[in-house]
Amino acid sequence: MTDVSFIHAPRDQGRINLEEPKEVRYWTQALHVSEARLRSAVSAAGDAAPAVRQYLCGDTAAADPASGPWSSAPRTSQVQRQQA
Repeated sequence: MTDVSFIHAPRDQGRINLEEPKEVRYWTQALHVSEARLRSAVSAAGDAAPAVRQYLCGDTAAADPASGPWSSAPRTSQVQRQQA
């Protein structure tokens, strides 16, 4: 697996620019999706990175990077299991 830190981050990390091949490569690796899936997500959710993350995760918490799948914060399902 390629380490995303070695790929140049986009100038505007809040937007996904599908016109730049380097940015497409960055976002596909950062989000762990294929180029086709990334393009589909941007088409459905717009080019805002948080909205695309939310769309890909199918979870409103993904729009907040502090509670998304890339954070160490427990997911809602984990919290519910702990409370049960």
